[in-house]
Amino acid sequence: MSFSKDVIRLADLASLPQDYAVADLDHKSGPDIVVLGHHGELAVLLNQGDGRFGAPAYLDSPCGAVSANSVVVGEFSGDANPDILVACDDNISDGFQRLRGNGDGTFAEPDTLAPIAPGFGGGSTIEWLHLASFGGEGQAIVYTQFFGPSSELLCFFRVPDLIADYDGNGPHLPLCSAQLDPDGNVIDLIPIVAGDYALGTPPFAWPDQAAFTFLPDGNLGALVYSEEAQLPFVAGPNVEEYFPAHPLAFPSVADTGDLDGDGVPEVIALTGEHGFAVYTVEPSEADLPGFRRIADPAVVATDPALGYPTDAVVEDFDGDGKRDVAVLTDLGDGETATVAIFPGKGDGTFRSAQNVPTDSGDGRLTVADLDGTGLPDLVNLNRAANVVTVLRNTTPAPEPGTLGGVAAAGALLVARADQTRRRRARTPSAQSPSSFEVSA
Repeated sequence: MSFSKDVIRLADLASLPQDYAVADLDHKSGPDIVVLGHHGELAVLLNQGDGRFGAPAYLDSPCGAVSANSVVVGEFSGDANPDILVACDDNISDGFQRLRGNGDGTFAEPDTLAPIAPGFGGGSTIEWLHLASFGGEGQAIVYTQFFGPSSELLCFFRVPDLIADYDGNGPHLPLCSAQLDPDGNVIDLIPIVAGDYALGTPPFAWPDQAAFTFLPDGNLGALVYSEEAQLPFVAGPNVEEYFPAHPLAFPSVADTGDLDGDGVPEVIALTGEHGFAVYTVEPSEADLPGFRRIADPAVVATDPALGYPTDAVVEDFDGDGKRDVAVLTDLGDGETATVAIFPGKGDGTFRSAQNVPTDSGDGRLTVADLDGTGLPDLVNLNRAANVVTVLRNTTPAPEPGTLGGVAAAGALLVARADQTRRRRARTPSAQSPSSFEVSA
């Protein structure tokens, strides 16, 4: 495998990066990048068509005097132009800020939607926004919200309701992982751990995605929601729990993907140590209703010399038709980091890691086809410095007949990038291009 690295410095971002999203903002040239600063300011990087990016354009914070937590891009205004949605820290007065897209990579002034907290004690701190098919009625904004000690819930807003609220026809209540009676009283809570979740195909028959997360009892949960579910599910939130005989102490979900070709995704989790874990949720054995026994996770060690993992993603990086796992590790100095790519064998196991140097501190990874080659590229945000690193995949294509469906995967990559987190154009920041290879 080989990658070309571009380090993009966001010289005029007023605060350290908090979150980012990768999506096509201008209807041309492929996925672009939006970086959200901790104080809510935004940097917009437009793709030039080859996976390289123009000078950042900076937008003032839509969050006023409070900080910002998360950002997502999607069609949130009823037209075909991508919009930016920012979650501000004070959801009572600032809530979601929508910046309507003009279709050319520029945006209108923000307007506000303060989500009404469901009737179980109020809520604060909206984080980890994702756009996904969730909740049984098309696309939704999925996020976590804090409702007091041990009560961080998964919530979502259906996109049509979100648009209606912004257009003045609301308000609509967000739906959360809590069961209410007809009078609005809480009869059951499904809290999640530390806001960690990943969206993916559930290992049971269901019309849209599940949120995979760890629950307070240590079990891995696949959480879904439907208002018209059929037995054994109930209307509202449902969770199927999967528990191994020997659970890990501090796992956190990073991504999902089918690593062994059986059509059921595995769940990738960070372990809190030097490694990652692969949870195989099928085959499983039924226990109590809603609980299933699974095998112990397979723990794959990472090189301690590279630091602790901060994120991991699943994709086929070498084009052989077998999914790999890329793990972002950093030394904690705010700069020195590595993407360790573990090539998949197609049976849920891996060959030795191939290391790609990058620039990161407490960062996370996003996969997207930035240059239209059909191979997955990587974007990582350095949350300890005003830096975004783009790793363009320059791996030669396999011989004809061995590609393993990469062309189809390339189309999926763009869609995946579209889903995943006052205007003054500034002088271009210095970019540091470099190329390197790692042995296959």
